Amino acid sequence: KKSNLMTEGSIGKQIFFFSVPLILGNLLQQLYNTADSIIVGNFVGSNALAAVGSSTALINLLIAFSQGASVGAGVVASQYLGAKKRKRVQDTVHTALAIAAVLGIILTVGGIFLSRFLLIWMNTPEDVLKDSVTYLQIYFGGVFFNVVYNMAAGILNAAGNSRRSLLYLAYASVTNIVLDLILIGIFHMGVAGAAIATDISQMVSCVLALIFLARVNALLRRGGNFQQENTGLESNGIRVDFLRQEVFKGQERIELTAGEYRLLCLFMENPDIVLSPEQILGRLWDREENYINSSTLTVYIRRLRAKIEDDPGVPEKIVTVRRMGYRWNTAGSAEKSSGAE
Repeated sequence: KKSNLMTEGSIGKQIFFFSVPLILGNLLQQLYNTADSIIVGNFVGSNALAAVGSSTALINLLIAFSQGASVGAGVVASQYLGAKKRKRVQDTVHTALAIAAVLGIILTVGGIFLSRFLLIWMNTPEDVLKDSVTYLQIYFGGVFFNVVYNMAAGILNAAGNSRRSLLYLAYASVTNIVLDLILIGIFHMGVAGAAIATDISQMVSCVLALIFLARVNALLRRGGNFQQENTGLESNGIRVDFLRQEVFKGQERIELTAGEYRLLCLFMENPDIVLSPEQILGRLWDREENYINSSTLTVYIRRLRAKIEDDPGVPEKIVTVRRMGYRWNTAGSAEKSSGAE
């Protein structure tokens, strides 16, 4: 699989494959309210359906607002990413997420108190006003997660990783539908159940996106001594992209497990330094996990070599230093491992 850098290959093809996840992501965000309407209409009745539908315009406005704010932050982040200014990227991400958190709190508090006024101002019929207010107030209770998620997604999109934000939205959409069926169909919670399901599903996408950004930030910090203003590592024909968490051998993308990925980053961040098994285990795994031991580490290294070495039987990148440990050999073929363990 080839690298998806926007500056390589056909521009039209790159833009197409980058934009498709963005378009699908926008559709999935609309699916929250659509799923609520369909399930409420089938399980509760026409008044409940009208109550949920009366909030659609406001919800779409909120989504558009949070996406617009994320685009602005993404422009700044993408400029620093292109300039390979790692510290500026980190500052931009932290500032953008802090702004999103503040906006989310303001919208949450303001929305809860102003829901009835907004619905009356929109001429919501009196017979559905009570359910409409209930749905919208509960929805506003979780709008914080929507704003923060969209900001995180904007940062991922700025790094060219639009597929990951789409993946998190897909998880959230499935969660929303399942919870709708449970809370409305089984527990008969009506429009309140629909709004709670939406809030929880938005929290899922928000938490997943923040966890990913936190992992990337940790890798950027740990990689500070290798390439100060880069967002990845490159050595011996192997390239690691921190923001996408992808590894390439030349132009070919390599599929690694989480353990293999961490192990590779540790070696590449410490070039030509012999790392003992104890040091590797201490830095990558909790020693209380008794299933991770020297024998297991040997298996990880063997599997990693099989994926990155030209000849795993005679490794040139991860070399074994007998009775001492392992070393990332930047000399390449000039020095080979004394034995593939």
